[in-house]
Order: sequence, then structure tokens, then C-alpha cells
Amino acid sequence: MRRRERGSDWYSKLRKTPYQLKLAKQKLKRERFAEELRLKQEQIARIQKEYAEDRAKAEKVALEQDMIRRQDKKDRKVALGLYKKHYKDQMEKKGRSVERQLQDNLKKHLVKDFERTNQLTKKEQEEWEEFFNSAGDKEKKEVIKESAYVKEVKSLSYVPAKWYPGDEPAAEEETDEDSAQDDQPPVPRLLRPKPRVPAHFLGLMHDPKSKFAKQTGPLNPDWVKYYFKGVFVQLVMLQPGRWWPVVVGKSREGNSAAPKDLLVPRIKIIFPQNSQDHCLIKGVASSLFYCGLKTEAHTISGSASKFECLTKPLALQELKNIMRNLVPCIGDCMVFNVRNSGGGGKKKKILTIDDLLENKTRYPTVVIPYGKDGSNNHSFVVVDDLIFDSTQTYAMRLCRDSLDWICGGQMESINVALRFNTSHGTKEKLKHKDTTNW
Repeated sequence: MRRRERGSDWYSKLRKTPYQLKLAKQKLKRERFAEELRLKQEQIARIQKEYAEDRAKAEKVALEQDMIRRQDKKDRKVALGLYKKHYKDQMEKKGRSVERQLQDNLKKHLVKDFERTNQLTKKEQEEWEEFFNSAGDKEKKEVIKESAYVKEVKSLSYVPAKWYPGDEPAAEEETDEDSAQDDQPPVPRLLRPKPRVPAHFLGLMHDPKSKFAKQTGPLNPDWVKYYFKGVFVQLVMLQPGRWWPVVVGKSREGNSAAPKDLLVPRIKIIFPQNSQDHCLIKGVASSLFYCGLKTEAHTISGSASKFECLTKPLALQELKNIMRNLVPCIGDCMVFNVRNSGGGGKKKKILTIDDLLENKTRYPTVVIPYGKDGSNNHSFVVVDDLIFDSTQTYAMRLCRDSLDWICGGQMESINVALRFNTSHGTKEKLKHKDTTNW
């Protein structure tokens, strides 16, 4: 049937001449060559694109590393100046009383020009807050867990790397910021000799159960530099093995609004800290404004950047000096929960949470609390029946619920408290009277 449909000459029609066969072969070769060329060109384009992306990524990483290296050098220069001015003489002494003398030195000598570094821009801060609010996956929760961990660290100590004989890196020479040495790229990480023990940090955390500090670590230097100020980290690195108290002044992550039933809406926080670590000085400024010392409050608020990188003893001592100079009517303070360094049989004045709640006073009382989780880097100010927490928009009620909320769950105890209630070098007194606000 099919043969009749094809015709009797169907087979002869299939036969081609040698020339036709040659043309057909050439056509197949051209098509195969074109396909191979297309595939090769696509492969070359893909390799070139991947190479360009890798090179752009490498250049970006190299630029970031260079910026970090230059910033570290600037921070180290500032830290070295501060170290020589305030700490060197005391730290190089030897003897049993070195630690006590060192603590006294920390309280006497103040860091006046602590440069602010590594600050988040407004856009970066908004992205960070959005990141906390949308946390859901394991990776994000791990970052948030690290941020909570940072709040618990109260002191840092640097441990330098230990090298095999002959692998020790050459000592870095001090050069100017614009010197030619800065333009030399660092040795690639893979080509550097590996230390026997990598450089790391150790931390001290408050243990609410034992009431004593416990050691944690080792902490990765990159992790420490990410969460702490550059100048402060370089200052810690200048004296390996020494414990340095961390900076007081922590902004609150994520949703910072306290429950409405804990707020007093008619008393506004005039000087909020926003995203900056200014809780100590901003809280004091807002409390002074409430007490009617408006000019002094604005002046003190303007000095907030100075406190951002100060360690706790230095920050409190600087606050004492500022209050004496700017607010002499309550320039001197009563210090609670701190051992008297002068001796002479003076007992340590104690302020408990119950004392703070029951014995209200019209005088500003700066409080640095211990949270149940050991956190110890936030502060607030109590006046009358109000709490001035600079992370809030309004003042909070002075009650146990407010204290527990501020500490992220439960306030364990009071670490240090300063009550400014005595005039300094003047007969003027605080005009603010005891007031009930809720």
C-alpha cells in the first residue's frame, strides 16, 4: 500500500549525486561548528562574568579591610595618647597595692577627647531595627542572642597570639596617617604564618546566682571590634592581661516602647538618646530639666558624646565633675554600694531596690542596675516617683514592674548609685520640691 503511494521510482529519488552529498556534509560541519562556537562563547562569557564578579567582590573586601586597617590605626593612635596620659605610669608599677592604686587612678584621671568611631548611620540603624523586629529564622535569632550576650559582658581583657619560634610578626612601626607605608597592601591571610594560639579576648560576666563575676571566652577579635568602640578596643589591646570595665550606656534594640501602664505621659523625656549609647548623661539631663534646671540640662546634654566611650569609673567621675561645675546647688553626691577607697573605717553605704522604691526623694539619683541575666551597662535616673530612662519618650512610674522591664525581665540588684543631694561651693539649694506625679 505504501509502495503504491510513494510511486515506482521512490528509491531512485533518494539517491544523491556526489556533489550534493559534499554540500550536505559541508552544511552539517558548518552547523556543528556554529553550535560549538556558540557554546564556547557562552562559556567564555560566563567565565568572564564570574571573574568580573569575583574581582569586584575581592576589591570590595580589600577596600573594606583597608578601611578597617586605617581606622584601627587611627583608633590605636588615639588610644595610645590616652594610655600615656592617664594609665601608663600606674600600670607599669609593681607591688601589692597596684590594683587598688590603678582603680583610684581610673577615678581621678578622665578621658577628655575620646573620639567617637564606627557609628551607624541613620539608614543603617533603621535597617538594624527592622532586622530585629523581623527576626524569625535561626541565623537572625543567633545574631540577636549575640547582642544580648554583649550586654552581659562587664569587663574585657586581651590575650595576644602565641607564635612558633621564627614566625613572630615584625613589630609595627608608628607612622603618620599619610605615610607611604599605609599604601602598602597587607600580606594575604593565606600567606601569613599561623599562630600556635590565636589572639583573642576574655570577658567577665556577672553571675546572679553566685553574686561573683565569671570568665567567658575566648572571644574572637572581629566579634569584639564589631560590638565595641574602636578606641576602647585598642586601649584594651595596649595592656594584655588587664581587665578593663566596658562602657556604660546602651541603646535598646528593637521595639523600645515600655508598656503604657508604666508610663507617665504628662512628663516627657526631653533628651532621648535615640540610637546612641548616651543613657547615662541623657537621663541626667532629662531629670534636671524636670527639676527646673533647664539651662544646665541643655549644657549637660551637649556633652553626651564625651561619655560614649568612657569606662564606668571614668564616666561616673566625669559626671561628678560636670555636676560640680554646672549644677553646684546639688554638685556633690552620696555614693552607694561602692567600697570606700580612703579607708578610715568608713562603711559602704547600701542602697537596695526596696530602699529605692520606698524612700522617694526629690534629688536626682543615678542608678546602674544588675539584671537577672547579668547585664550591667544601662543606667537611669530616679526623681520623686519617676524614672527617667532616656530610651523612652515619657518618664516611667517608679515601681517594681518598671525596674524589671528596664532590666529585660527582672532587676536583680543595684550595682552603683549616685544621689546628688548636697551643694558644692555655694549656698544655693535645689528649688524643686517633693512631687507626686501618679
